[in-house]
This record gives sequence, C-alpha cells and structure tokens, in this order.
Amino acid sequence: MQNAIGGTTKTSKDICNAETPSRAIFDALVAAAGTANPGQTMEAGLEIELASEEDSGVLAGFGKMTYDYNYRVFDQLSMQARKRNKLDNGNHLIARLHIIERAFNSARANETTWAAAKDQLGFGNYSLAEANAIKTNDWVVIAASRAVGLDYRQLLDMLGARFSDKASAQVASLGYTGDEIVGREYITTNNYCGAVYKNSWAVDMMANTTTPFELKTIAITANAVWPW
Repeated sequence: MQNAIGGTTKTSKDICNAETPSRAIFDALVAAAGTANPGQTMEAGLEIELASEEDSGVLAGFGKMTYDYNYRVFDQLSMQARKRNKLDNGNHLIARLHIIERAFNSARANETTWAAAKDQLGFGNYSLAEANAIKTNDWVVIAASRAVGLDYRQLLDMLGARFSDKASAQVASLGYTGDEIVGREYITTNNYCGAVYKNSWAVDMMANTTTPFELKTIAITANAVWPW
C-alpha cells in the first residue's frame, strides 16, 4: 500500500524507516555525534524542544516529548539489559527501579536507616543530605545501573540524560567491567511501525506472529547509518 504525504508518494516501509520516533532519535544522535560534546548537544536540543510550542529543534518530526522521549530512553536501557542477558523481559527493569525507589525512600527516614541501606541500594558514597537532594538524572543512572548490573553512563549521556560527576563516580565505584559497560550505541528493532513489533516490551505478542524478533545495535558516530 502507498501513502501520499506532502505530495510525495511513499510506501509503508519508507514511512516506517524514515518517520518513526526511533529513526528521529537516531538521526539526532548521529548529528550530535559530530559536535564537540554530543551529550551536551542532545541535552540542549531537548530543552529547546520541550520548551517550544512547535514540533521543532533537535527532534523535529518527533512531537512533544515530555513522556514519549523518557519512554524511548528507558526502552534503550531495557533492550541493553536484554541484549546482555541481564533480563529476560525488558519490562522488568522498570519493576526493579520501583523496588529500589521504595527502598531508597524508606531508607531516607533517618541517618541510621540510611547508613544501613545505602551500600546495598548502590548509593554508598551519598550522605543522607545528598540523597535527599539528589536530582532525577543522578538517581536514574545510579539506580538503573545497580538494578541490572550494567554501567549505563555512556548511554544516558549520549541520549542527553546528563548527570553529575558525583553520580558518575558512584556508578564507577560499583565496579562494572567489560560487557557490563554499555557504550555509545543505539538499539533498534525490526518492523518498528507494527503495533505488535513496536518495542522490546512486545516480545510476548511477537511470539504469536510469524515475524522473528530482531535487534540491531549501531555504534553512534557522525557517520552511522540507519540499519533497516
């Protein structure tokens, strides 16, 4: 089937490959990779996009992203955990983060409970006062890394979810090495436009189809090429 969009006739495959949020993010990451500080470039572009009433900026064509971009970020974290056999189902990362969040909030009741729990939670270098004042991105990079045993610093920085030096040092202290360190790479799935193929959380639905699930990982550089 063909679709006429803006006077140009495109096949469904063309639309899926060129116009999905996944592709828009990929293109923005590749463009940012050609700058002096890619993570800072993505962060600045996202701030412009979120502040604008127009669908413009670093992810033009993607739409307003307060919820949607956060979803895409966590989907990347989930797919990396699945790729490295840390989780059988990427959705379990969110469940683990909720568990850590509840334990983190309970531990902040007083100095005694915090001292007893902070190492196990992954926040061993944080005082209670620092834990109470922690920023969202700092919490996410530490908690997500702790939840699945992966160092997510490079990935989150690449996606524009930047964090403090203290949070970076905390993740470094967890001691992950080798394949436990997630690099500056982006994962896509096949048939991204199809509802049942949409993301890493749809594997159960895909099992009922004839299309095999496939992930492709692309190192993000200024010359990276969309793989589908």
